[in-house]
Amino acid sequence: MWRVIGFFFRSSWKVIVFAAVSSAAAAAANLYSLKLLGQVITIEDTNLYVLIGYISLLIIGSSIITLFSGKYVTRYFEAKVANYRKELATKALQSNYSLIEKKLDRLVPVLLFETGSIGGFGKSIPDLMVAVFQSVVVLTYLFLLSWVLTLAFLPIFIIITVTNVATLPLFKKIEETISETRFKLHFSLDRLEKGFKDLIVNKQHSRSYIDNSVDSPSQSLVNLSVKNFFIRTLLGKSQNAFLIICLGLLIVYAMTNSAFTEGELIEYMALILYIRPSLNRIAGFTKQVKVVENALEQVESLDVDLKDSLFRSELKVNYDGHSKSPLIKVDDISYSYSGKNSFAIESMNFEIFRNEIVIINGSNGSGKSTLFKLIIGLYTPKSGEITFQDQSLSKDNLESYRNHFSCYFTDSPLFDDLGYVASKQKETEIEELIELLGLSNKTSLDDGFKITNSNLSNGQKGRLNLLRLLLEDREIYFLDEWAANQDIYFKEKFYTEIIPDLKKRGKTIILISHDDKFYSVADRIITLRNGKIENMTTSNVSV
Repeated sequence: MWRVIGFFFRSSWKVIVFAAVSSAAAAAANLYSLKLLGQVITIEDTNLYVLIGYISLLIIGSSIITLFSGKYVTRYFEAKVANYRKELATKALQSNYSLIEKKLDRLVPVLLFETGSIGGFGKSIPDLMVAVFQSVVVLTYLFLLSWVLTLAFLPIFIIITVTNVATLPLFKKIEETISETRFKLHFSLDRLEKGFKDLIVNKQHSRSYIDNSVDSPSQSLVNLSVKNFFIRTLLGKSQNAFLIICLGLLIVYAMTNSAFTEGELIEYMALILYIRPSLNRIAGFTKQVKVVENALEQVESLDVDLKDSLFRSELKVNYDGHSKSPLIKVDDISYSYSGKNSFAIESMNFEIFRNEIVIINGSNGSGKSTLFKLIIGLYTPKSGEITFQDQSLSKDNLESYRNHFSCYFTDSPLFDDLGYVASKQKETEIEELIELLGLSNKTSLDDGFKITNSNLSNGQKGRLNLLRLLLEDREIYFLDEWAANQDIYFKEKFYTEIIPDLKKRGKTIILISHDDKFYSVADRIITLRNGKIENMTTSNVSV
């Protein structure tokens, strides 16, 4: 509990103070209106309407304070949540890919659900503080009214609070299980979207997937939610029943004790009933804290993982368009994945020169994708070295090095934002590229250079991604099976028009491709087999 409270005070103490002051004002207005309301039955008729007017103004004033303070606090914590998401996403994109790769499945659920739980708790702070202030003031007044009854009532509230605290570990365990199950469900639904066509054409597989990968975690969430609801409700109803029984005993005691008048007893019990919702709100706060505590643990765990894999890359890797040195030199590199019998790349040596077209081929599992990630700096060789125009690569200059590449992966999604590479000055070029790629009647860009239609075939999406890469206009193009989803017309246009044009513009092109019909476009062909270079040809001459 103190961890959650400390987190909010450290990060948002000014907002907490504002919420406290506004909540105190709203609570004071509510309580004073309640006091005036008690005088309605004794005031003279001539002043009754004035008194009702005061009460109305106090209630309206309290509502206005609550409304605008709630709006301010809500805006603050929603912005806070947005900043959390931005910071975590930014850290993820600045992390060492090889270290964070296996943890990316946690990123989206944490950004969507856990940060939202934290923000939701922050937005509830004003209501909680109103409940606290009202309870403190009323309990103080009750103590002055009858310290005997108040001392008798306080143990009741303490017992209820202790039962809430005692059940916190149970609620925390349930929330942790809910988070893990939600991660599994999110992963399954993501696979459902990506593999929708595969599943829709295979009834047996689709039924199995729905039953085991979608329905199973969904039912687990149902059971956990019902369990959570049942325990919370049982606890709440039991506490209410205990409170009512104890209040009944207090009434019996007070009625049999001549020290209390009927008016005092009625006033006392009315105030107890008035602050009962506030006391329930305070008692329920302890249960809500565990939801937030679990969310904080998830966010902080992801944050720690990202920080551990974060690297600062401030040095520049310079590109010399006239250098005769190898653009990229792969010098005896080796790489292996963790685990027994894992795939490995062993002792690779080759050079890629500026303005060269290199095709990398090989059977599935030969190491093409791993080599791709090594060359562009997503993976770091276990041994050996990759240099860029005789410049050694390290975590200090890796970001600069990567920025010389425009890359297409086999699983690259369609990014609809071209604003980072497009501008009004490039409108003519964009229109020409859209025409070149056969997209004129398929899609267009809005004023913010966002793609207006993403309901496209895989081939069209691939061409839109190529449009983005061509607009980036970087020195090196590394494309993994870009033409695999293209028809013969655009495949031929890619190899015979687009690639040669990039070469004429001084670009270096590295292609992973099995389109042997078009291998003649390459200056060099590198064939991989079982993580090694099996063959390398230059200008159709074996070397």
